[in-house]
Amino acid sequence: MTIFGGTYHHNLDAKGRLNIPSQLRKMISTQSSSQLWITRGLKDGCLFVYPHDNWLRKMEELNALPRTEENRNAIRIFSAESFPAELDTQGRIIIPAQFQKQANLAKEVVIAGVMDKIELWNPGAYQKFLSDNSDNYQELVKQL
Repeated sequence: MTIFGGTYHHNLDAKGRLNIPSQLRKMISTQSSSQLWITRGLKDGCLFVYPHDNWLRKMEELNALPRTEENRNAIRIFSAESFPAELDTQGRIIIPAQFQKQANLAKEVVIAGVMDKIELWNPGAYQKFLSDNSDNYQELVKQL
C-alpha cells in the first residue's frame, strides 16, 4: 500500500489538468501503475485521489462492511461518484469539471498527502478545515 504525506500548492490549468508533485508521483510509480481514482471527499469539499492498488484495497474494505442501508448508500456514492484518471507523461491528471465544481477548485489547489490517498482542496476551504480542527488536533497529538 502506498502511504502519502506532505502539503503542496499547484495550479489547475485551463484544461482541468493538475500537476501531481514529483514527491507524490515517485510514491505512486514505485507502488502502483499510473492509474488513479478520483472520488468525492469529505463534506468540507475536498476530493480524494487513490492510486489503483489503494483503490482496490478500499473497495475490499467497503465490500466487507455490514450491509446496512447507511453503508449501502455511502458505498454507492463513494464508488458511483468516482472517475479513473491516468498520470500523463508530465505528471498531470485531468480533474473532471463536475469534480472541480464540487470541490470549488478554480486555479490554486492544495494537494495534501493523507495516509492512503491524496486530497485536493480549495485553499480557503483547507485553511478553514485546519483552523476548525486545531483544538481536536492538539488533543489527538497528546494521546500519541
